[in-house]
Amino acid sequence: MTFIKTALITALLVFTLQAREQVNVNFSDLQINDFIKLISKITHKNILINNKINGTVNFVSTTPVYDDELIGILVSVLESKGFTLIKNGSLYEVVRSTEAAKHNVSVVGKDKRANGSLMVTQAIAVTGENVDIVAAKIRYLISKTAKLMTMKESNTILLTDYPKNIATIKKVIKDINTNNQAIVKIIPIKHANAKRLQTRLLEISKSIFNAKVASQAVKIILDDNINALLLVGLEKNIVKIESLIQKMDVESHASNGVEIYALKNSDAKAVAVSLNAIIAKQVFADPLMKPNISASEEINAIIAIGEPIILKGIKLIIDELDKEKYQVYVQARIIEINKSNAEAIGIKYGFDAALLSSEGLYSLATNFGGSAIAGTLGSTLAGTVVGAGATSGFALGATLDFLETNGAAKSISNPSILCVNNKESSIYVGTYNFYLYRNSYKYIRTQRGYK
Repeated sequence: MTFIKTALITALLVFTLQAREQVNVNFSDLQINDFIKLISKITHKNILINNKINGTVNFVSTTPVYDDELIGILVSVLESKGFTLIKNGSLYEVVRSTEAAKHNVSVVGKDKRANGSLMVTQAIAVTGENVDIVAAKIRYLISKTAKLMTMKESNTILLTDYPKNIATIKKVIKDINTNNQAIVKIIPIKHANAKRLQTRLLEISKSIFNAKVASQAVKIILDDNINALLLVGLEKNIVKIESLIQKMDVESHASNGVEIYALKNSDAKAVAVSLNAIIAKQVFADPLMKPNISASEEINAIIAIGEPIILKGIKLIIDELDKEKYQVYVQARIIEINKSNAEAIGIKYGFDAALLSSEGLYSLATNFGGSAIAGTLGSTLAGTVVGAGATSGFALGATLDFLETNGAAKSISNPSILCVNNKESSIYVGTYNFYLYRNSYKYIRTQRGYK
């Protein structure tokens, strides 16, 4: 034959009990198109070639091969050139590998095993994991020209590939499903606080299980309705968590304390506001550990409910807030000044021409009708009545006493008050209000008096 000019072929057909033929085949540098014709003749299959395929093939056989295995050899050779073989009725057709799925390849049932050498399509169900995650993991196992798609609605992989690859992928998926078979277990909590126990178990599970391996994680879910914890994960991991629960589900000997802190120097309502403002800015891993703070105005005390260790911190804050405050003792004089008499005295004794100061009081500036008064008293009286420091206060007192002695002023009241430093206080005397601001005082004119 002319198509085997460069090849040495020896074919010996031997019939076996299974009616399969064995063939001894040896050839080298055989054109692929000629190789297809040779396989067609040996296997008695009609093969349609629509594309010219360049290249040669070498095959060395030391033992006979079955004739149906020659189709597999042909498929392997074609695959190396970007082509494959599909069955179309009674014919076999050579098509490009990337287009095989479009040529109505055989569909194998979901639970059946794919056989043969030709590409087939099969649906593979995934039960233990998200189908997209599994597809990403097994994608490297499929052949270069295979087609894979996922169907989320049924959690199924649809794969067009060679039977051997499909068999390998199904085995891998089965192992993944088995290894990730999660179970659910409900553990009733009898003694401990279920919410706090859940928080502690979540922290422990991060330490005993590899957080980087998703399958190792155990979900711990609280069910308040039945006061129980739901564990979801691998059975071996759930057993470990269940063992911890049995040891930790005991009655607590620590008091979930209620403490009453009586205040000596501070207002309970104001302290409670400060404490709640501090607590509001704190972050608690377990919201139940957040303390409850309230004020009792009747006994001027703070009532705190919470974990003992947290209450210790609250007590430290209360001790600082309830320290003894500095006090200021203030004496005041309410004076009624007769303007006409004051003007007369001012003209007589030189009261700055008897003019009122910006604060509404007469000033004392020069002298008492003659030479200036010498010494400290003279220096003090030489200034205005309203000034700075202790000397001004002395001048004010001297002036008021002088006016009162000469009938130009009348003392109405001498109230006094002991007030807390940096806290506004007031004195009410008849129809007059006298306000004290911190360590100083201020007069404000009203209709009936001074304030």
